[in-house]
Amino acid sequence: MGKTFETIKLLRQPGFHFVGPQFRHDDTRDSLEDSRLIYKTLSGRRPKTEDRDVIRESVKATVMRLFELCIQHEYWFYDYPGANNNAIHGALNRVLEQWEIPSLLTPMLVRLVVGSYIEARTLCTSNERSELSDRVDEFMDIWRTAVKREEEAAQATQPKSKADPWLSADFAPCERGMLYSQRIFNEIRDISASNPTMPELSDQETDPIQIQKFLCTLALSFFSDTRRFALYLHPIGYLNRSEKRAAHDSDYSTIHGFVKYAREMLVHHNRNMAIGLVTFPNRTTPKALLIHKALQLWGSPPGIRFLCLDPQEEVGEYIDTIMEKIKDAFGNEITEAYWGGWTEEEAIKYDGRYMEWVCAFIQRVVTNDEPVPDYLVDDYGYQSISLYFRFRWGEGYV
Repeated sequence: MGKTFETIKLLRQPGFHFVGPQFRHDDTRDSLEDSRLIYKTLSGRRPKTEDRDVIRESVKATVMRLFELCIQHEYWFYDYPGANNNAIHGALNRVLEQWEIPSLLTPMLVRLVVGSYIEARTLCTSNERSELSDRVDEFMDIWRTAVKREEEAAQATQPKSKADPWLSADFAPCERGMLYSQRIFNEIRDISASNPTMPELSDQETDPIQIQKFLCTLALSFFSDTRRFALYLHPIGYLNRSEKRAAHDSDYSTIHGFVKYAREMLVHHNRNMAIGLVTFPNRTTPKALLIHKALQLWGSPPGIRFLCLDPQEEVGEYIDTIMEKIKDAFGNEITEAYWGGWTEEEAIKYDGRYMEWVCAFIQRVVTNDEPVPDYLVDDYGYQSISLYFRFRWGEGYV
């Protein structure tokens, strides 16, 4: 017991409460040896005579790097579980390749480390915080989502074959993960570009699960080599993870998550546009966000165009936050920005049915054959917000 107590001291940091033996999956001798290997790895195999505070800081730095890598590559954890039998195992294996430590650790042992720190963070009842606890907080939502999908994969009907659309290499790992949801799996599994389905437009009262089904149906039906859009497959309901965590709501995603997804798709997956559906619960009317690559014209450098379809043209907290998130992700790459997009004809047609209006817009975007929808600015009543961007961010943006 004394030895366990001493090794736990090496893990102690503000914001964590470690209880009992750590890094153990059972009481066998093999498990004990695995635990010792983890301690040696985290502490850098330092001599027992070295100052304990120095070792503790070394452990902190090593674990901090682990969680930073996990957050940086969060989409690895969102892959469809059936694609490699265990998305978490595959993600941690890739994290191990970048974790700069001489180690014999396996993905299973790294999972013990991650799980122990998340549990210790959850058990902490004090208001103490540290840089490490903030990193663990940030990763906790990612981890819980990945674990939930892993559990759903074990319970749900398995895919019929490797021809299933969500196993297609054309979809990014995070998209395959979002397509795979136990609650809608059997309803969308037969949909593909060769067997498309035009979904019913969602209405104002539609619950988030039905919105997700609408988005997934569009993606499976219309994504192809000629329509390389990136449709965010969860409704966006919160500004950031901390706000979502406080609401205890797992059905809506965040502005932060969408903008990070858009950057990933446009830069690393050769997509020409990213689309998100915003529907803050009970706080604002639905909106559609579109971030896409602008065409290079007359020798000018290519850039990023941002549009927001907002039936009521609301300006305030949400536009400020959305703009700041986009600035953080794209900065000087943004060359055009527009907000609004309603016409009097459509206002009469939809008569306050804002969710249906926004869904119709998204459907129009993803079913159009043009690689970049330049027609949108001309056809819809957008107002340029270039001056707004300059006012908020300073000269030199748009």
